[in-house]
Amino acid sequence: MTAKNEVEEEYLKRLERKLHKLTEAGNLTGKDILDQLAEHRNCQFESSDFPTSNLFGDNQVDTVITPSYLRLKIAPQTAALSMMWKEQSFIPLQFCNTYSLHHVEGGRGNGILCTTTGGEAVWIDDPDHPVKLYDILNEKTALTETLELIAGDSASHCEDDCIGILATCWIVNDEFFLPQRYFGALFKIKKDSSFTLGWKDSLKTKPTFTRVTEVTPLAQNRRCILIFTNACCVNLFTIEQKSAKVSATEIVGDIFPGLDLQDLSGATIRTSCLHTEKYRWSGLGSETGTVIITALLKSRNDIVCRAKLKFEGVISVLQVLKPFDKEDKVLFLISSMIGPPTIWTIATREEDTEIRRTSELLGCVGHDAIICSGFSKNVLAIGTYAGRLIFFRRQDVLEGEEKVYPCSSIDYTAAILALRFLSDHKLIILSKNGVHTVWVDIKKLCEQGQQKQLPGSHGTEKLYRDSLTQRQHPLRALGNKSSPR
Repeated sequence: MTAKNEVEEEYLKRLERKLHKLTEAGNLTGKDILDQLAEHRNCQFESSDFPTSNLFGDNQVDTVITPSYLRLKIAPQTAALSMMWKEQSFIPLQFCNTYSLHHVEGGRGNGILCTTTGGEAVWIDDPDHPVKLYDILNEKTALTETLELIAGDSASHCEDDCIGILATCWIVNDEFFLPQRYFGALFKIKKDSSFTLGWKDSLKTKPTFTRVTEVTPLAQNRRCILIFTNACCVNLFTIEQKSAKVSATEIVGDIFPGLDLQDLSGATIRTSCLHTEKYRWSGLGSETGTVIITALLKSRNDIVCRAKLKFEGVISVLQVLKPFDKEDKVLFLISSMIGPPTIWTIATREEDTEIRRTSELLGCVGHDAIICSGFSKNVLAIGTYAGRLIFFRRQDVLEGEEKVYPCSSIDYTAAILALRFLSDHKLIILSKNGVHTVWVDIKKLCEQGQQKQLPGSHGTEKLYRDSLTQRQHPLRALGNKSSPR
């Protein structure tokens, strides 16, 4: 094997010297170089008789392969000339779920925090020192009982020595992992990235999802904690601005009129909310595939629009977007685990409400369950359980075309659980293996998406079909083996 490598290196150096002489003497043609490459290939086949012990020799040392000047000039298709993404770091982390990824402004490093189902909080810039939240809880359990953190949400909270809060839901399981009791807890995040317990209270039914809301005038300019349960109900708690003291509120309808109508058709597992000058748009997605959309008129705290949509499968993606200048019109991105993701236009009228499905995001079906989504200023990303991360130009999504084609995709070897864009170029991915920090060249992604918008009614669709037959590659535009539904 060593002799073979020496022969190849010597031959490539000789060809490089000949190539450099092209500027001085124009007597070497491209045909001569290709003939020499063919001769070198034949020599490789003739000298491939090596001892058996060296056929699969591998010292397990990873080396960076740098393409030579000759390869870049003559055979650029065999070398990676430019990448639209690069993984900057990877932190191994297990036992997470789709609610485990959090971003706390002012936190350690870039503020990314991950929680595990075992009850630990890990700053990805300091993974060697996880915070044991279960010790801070001081929950008395029997020797056969275990604590499980099933849901959480974070938000910024400016106080003298506090930068954020972390709301969590817990289950106490017995030795057979059967739920015995439930409770919620709020942790204060200090400036030194440590945690203290701010509130803890028992829950009557099993929690499924929690959300820390924005500051709302209806709650005396305080944040709220919403804890949804499998009993199709919601528990509401308010958070004091300065002290972060948590208080239970029995009358949910005074602050959130859409949550006291007793019409939740299942356990809520996804929510999204958007505040405009006149309206508060909100969406609730349940495990039964039902999405409830509500528009609230802020001045009177009255519901002006309420609609139910039914999908096949558990709701996994729910996001409200505002691409219009009009106050009474928004877009909702909705998808179940089965897919496909779709865009719905919701508009309030004087007498009725317009609900219309406007677009479908292609390329997401056929890669196992659709799990999560992420947004930046210019890009929308969809993550699947098969490890496929699919990118769409946000402009294409907002234009309202019937079919929206992806501009690129990345394949990971583990299921993608959650996504979060820190900026247009920095993406945090939580997979079953751990936390990936990825740099994305948004400009190239958008340019690639624009190149695929060919003139004519069938140009883009033809490009999409042709791309389905492309060779598998870690990053490829429109790579997909299955046809869109």
